[in-house]
Amino acid sequence: MNKPIRILQAFVARDGGGLTAYIAQNYRNIDCSLVQFDFLTYDEDELPMEKEFIGRGARFYRVPRPTHIFSFIAALKKIFRDTSYEAVHLNLSYANIVTIALTKICGAKKIIIHSHSTFIDDSRAPMRFMKTIVHKTGRMMLPCLCDYFFACSELAGKWMFGDRVIGSKSYRIAKNAIDLARYKYDENQRSITRKSLGIADSTLVVGNIGRLCYQKNQEFLIEIFSALSNMREDSALLIAGTGPNEPAVKSLARRLGIGDKILFLGKRDDAASLYQAMDVFVLPSRFEGLPIVGIEAQAAGLPCVMSDAVTSETAITGLVTFLPLDAGPKLWADKIINAANSSRISTEEEMKSAGYDIGTASKAMEKFYLSISSS
Repeated sequence: MNKPIRILQAFVARDGGGLTAYIAQNYRNIDCSLVQFDFLTYDEDELPMEKEFIGRGARFYRVPRPTHIFSFIAALKKIFRDTSYEAVHLNLSYANIVTIALTKICGAKKIIIHSHSTFIDDSRAPMRFMKTIVHKTGRMMLPCLCDYFFACSELAGKWMFGDRVIGSKSYRIAKNAIDLARYKYDENQRSITRKSLGIADSTLVVGNIGRLCYQKNQEFLIEIFSALSNMREDSALLIAGTGPNEPAVKSLARRLGIGDKILFLGKRDDAASLYQAMDVFVLPSRFEGLPIVGIEAQAAGLPCVMSDAVTSETAITGLVTFLPLDAGPKLWADKIINAANSSRISTEEEMKSAGYDIGTASKAMEKFYLSISSS
C-alpha cells in the first residue's frame, strides 16, 4: 500500500480563530490514507486539537517566528530533511514576503499561498503602515516564489494577488465550507443552551463569535448593544472569543453601564450550540476575507447583521443585512430588532448548492493535493 502524500500546513494557533478552524475542518474531512497533514505553529503550549490530530497521524512542529531568521531557517530545514513534503500550504492574511521567501529558501518543493483576509489586522497605525508596505512589495513577488494561489473569496484574492495571478490557471477560490448538519437549527438545543447560560426564552439575544481584535471591531458592537438595550430592556449580548482587545471591550461595557447584560464567554468549543441560543448574529468587522462565522450563523438559520466592509460573497442566503459602520449604533440596533422577528429556517440545501458543504469541499481539496503530487 502506498504511503499518503504529506502536506505541511502553516500556521495553526491556540487562539481558536477562523484560520485555524478552517485548516482543522479540512483535516477532519480528508482521507488520511491518501493525504496527511502536518502542522507548523508558533505556540509553545499544546493546541486544543493536537492530541486528536496526532491520533490521526499528524505531526506538530513548533518553530520560531520568521523575525528570528536564522532560528526559523534552521528549524524549517530540519523539518524538510526529516520528511518529504509535497507542498507547504501557507495560510496568510497578507503577503508576508519574509515567511514566503524563507520557506522557499529552506527547500519547499511547492508553495501554496492562501489568502484569508482583505486588510492588515493591527490596531497600531504605524504597524499597519509598515505591514502594508511589506504586503505591497510581497504581492509583486508572489508569482516568482509560489506555485499555487488560493483565496477564500474574490475580494481576498484581489487583496493578496492582483489581476496577474487571478487570471492564471494556478488560481482558485477555496470556499470556507463547514459541516452544515452540525449547525442546523435545533429548537431543543436552543432551550438547553439558553438554560445553561441563564438566559430566559423571551430575552432578545445578540451574538458575536471571533477574536477580540482590531479587525472584528467589538468596541462598536458594545456601542450598538448599548443603544439596543435602551430600546429593548430584556436583551443580552453573547461574545465568545479572546484576543488583544478584550480589556478595552470589557472596559467600554462597564463605562456604558451594560456589563451586567453581556456574557463574555471566552474561548469556546461549542459554537454550534451558541448559534442556537442567539436571535441575531452581528458582525461589525472593519474588513474580512470571508468570515467562517458568517457561514456558520447562516447554516444555523440565524439572521445576520454585518458591516458592508464584509464581502457581499458572505450573503449566501437571504438572512444577511449589510450596514455601513458610519450609520451609527441606533440604526444598527433598529435593524437588529427588526431582524430578530424573522423565523428560523433550514438553509442546508441552499448552502450545499452554493458549495459550502465541508464534505464536498474537502474532497475537492484532497483531489487537488493528489493532482500536484504527480505534477
